[in-house]
Amino acid sequence: GFSGSAGGQATVMNPCTQGLSGSRDRTVTIMHLGLTRTANVHLPAGWNGQTPRAVVLNFHGRNSTATQQNLLSGMNTLSDRAGFIAVHPQGVSNTWNAGLCCGEAQTRRIDDVGFVRALLVSLQGSICIDSKRVYATGLSNGGFISHRLGCELSDRVAAIAPVAGTNLTTPCT
Repeated sequence: GFSGSAGGQATVMNPCTQGLSGSRDRTVTIMHLGLTRTANVHLPAGWNGQTPRAVVLNFHGRNSTATQQNLLSGMNTLSDRAGFIAVHPQGVSNTWNAGLCCGEAQTRRIDDVGFVRALLVSLQGSICIDSKRVYATGLSNGGFISHRLGCELSDRVAAIAPVAGTNLTTPCT
């Protein structure tokens, strides 16, 4: 977040000094390229919000939802045990543009890589995240987008763990 200061200059607020307020389960909403995009965010139990935490992005499969992916994977429960921030982004029409696949997000050429980059910027501005420990996982179409993020967002994503999804991004560096 930003805050004004004397002299009219904006200063960046450090979310690590703010601590936590509000619910541990929240929905982040951002506008990206004219689309309203969301992600469900779970902050781990017992965390005071002042120590940087790893982030696990957990992507749903085609025709599934962010909420269903959490229920299927049990990621929020694991977040509470292991102390990381669990993030479940929502795809356009329940799909992800993984390059050569899948559904409406792919046919409309939705910029899901750009959305994830914007989501991480938003999270970093409001929650004490460890930007060096951002990981992506997902099932099926969610696994495909995890591969794409590993290829195209490697400056922000440290590692990927796709499930039942192959790399459909070519070329991949």
